[in-house]
Amino acid sequence: MNRGSTHVPSHARARWRALTGLLLVGGLLLGACSSSGDSSNANPDTTSAGGGSAVDYDPTGVVNVGYDLVAGQRKGFTFDPVQNAASSVDEGLYYAVYGRLMRPTQDGELVPDLAESATLVDANTIEVVLRDGVTWQDGTPFTAENVKYGLERNAGSKNDAAFTKPFFSLTSVDVVSPTTAKLNISDGTAASWFDSFMGKWQVTIVKPDADFDIPVGAGPMKVTAFSPQTSMAMEKWDGYWDAASIKPGGIELTNLVSEQVAPGIAAVKAGQLDFVLANVDGLADVNGTASASYQPDDSRLTMLMMCKSDGALSDPNIRIAINKAIDREAINEAVFQGTNTPANQPWPESSQFYDEDLADVLSYDLDGAKELVEGSAYASGFEFDAYTLQSAGMPDAAAIMKQQLEEIGATMNIVPAPNYVSDFLDPPQPGVGVVPAIPAGRARLNQWSGDQLSNTCDYSNETLNGLITQLSKVSDSDPQAKELWAQISDIVVNEALTGFISWGQNIIAYNNEKLSEATNFPATNITFPDLRLTAVKA
Repeated sequence: MNRGSTHVPSHARARWRALTGLLLVGGLLLGACSSSGDSSNANPDTTSAGGGSAVDYDPTGVVNVGYDLVAGQRKGFTFDPVQNAASSVDEGLYYAVYGRLMRPTQDGELVPDLAESATLVDANTIEVVLRDGVTWQDGTPFTAENVKYGLERNAGSKNDAAFTKPFFSLTSVDVVSPTTAKLNISDGTAASWFDSFMGKWQVTIVKPDADFDIPVGAGPMKVTAFSPQTSMAMEKWDGYWDAASIKPGGIELTNLVSEQVAPGIAAVKAGQLDFVLANVDGLADVNGTASASYQPDDSRLTMLMMCKSDGALSDPNIRIAINKAIDREAINEAVFQGTNTPANQPWPESSQFYDEDLADVLSYDLDGAKELVEGSAYASGFEFDAYTLQSAGMPDAAAIMKQQLEEIGATMNIVPAPNYVSDFLDPPQPGVGVVPAIPAGRARLNQWSGDQLSNTCDYSNETLNGLITQLSKVSDSDPQAKELWAQISDIVVNEALTGFISWGQNIIAYNNEKLSEATNFPATNITFPDLRLTAVKA
């Protein structure tokens, strides 16, 4: 069946890099679960955030994309995956050049790409069978030996800031035949490894003789020119196994810093760019030849990262009261122009892991919040600092929260944090952080366990840690995963380990006269078009 997919001392530097991806936006079914497919079902992507009806498209058309080729702390884009600096960077671009064993679709599924199938054999083994005839862009065969080389190279990097620690449960790859490889997962977590990595950039395969200036991949786009931190040009590669499903004839990237939303939208309206990152701050300018494309994203969570080690925030009832005192709808209308939805737990309502029984625990209830404070040791009032990222609407959201929390006797001191990691997380400061994103998928568990910087002030709960360990051995498609997430969410919500504010969307501004079905690559908040949907109009 198809499997679904539902970011100083050296150790401190690694933990710091693991969070940069977050901040760039401003039971085992042993032997039964696999993904397989063929060219007759090559393009199951049917959901387009861009909307609109199908139109004729120009197969030679080039899409001009505003893309952050510098991206702050990663110090420039690199084609070498082991040199990547953050776990959520460049998903779409890596896919376009290198292809992938499996790829994500807009509806959250994983489908075969360079692989014909990927099968969970047992708790420690994944078998990958490559498509017959798949080649690199220079015409040489793409083989199981290449899979072994690429994956073992990635695992050997020990770059846990980018790949994340669970990736390194992959200990080796065996070549069974020229087209079959066996992935060995040492600790019994093959099911969760499959869900977390099989469709992600971490399984990018590079050639043994790779040139990372102008790389040779096996993906649908071939790089023809690259000026670091400035621009890049790609053309459609007709030798890609599913080239018939690729809409653009080429992609051209021009460096556009992620924070430069207004200039990007202006460039779209001027006809200089076709596809750029947008946000709610810039929606008023999206008009005329510029339209907006929205895609739900369960990593776009406006939240309060809470240091729970001392003071009022060490009291779960105070943390619950803070959540209950926040009117999320008011923030949504005033700051996010109605595009967000209220958050009250680790997953949005659209997720299979959303728990309706927890919906009211942290939701807006001012009287309930006041009662909790009055019954605590902080009935006479309390205060804390709120380190606020200076983008993505966070300053405005923090200002409204400050006013709302005054109703329960709380003084929230807003501290601008343009360098959020060093301002709040490293070294950890008491208080909260106001940020617009949470790590995607299972990586969100790093908020409440482990030694990642995103686990503010090193919170630890023995019961929670045990549940997370159990979850690591279970596939998302196993009913047990839902049961374990329910127990995890119960702890996270009833202990109010985070301030849940609202779920946002990825927003793209695009040239509506030139493009149809303009849609971002799935499962990423970095700007890059979905090549099977985004097309240049004929």
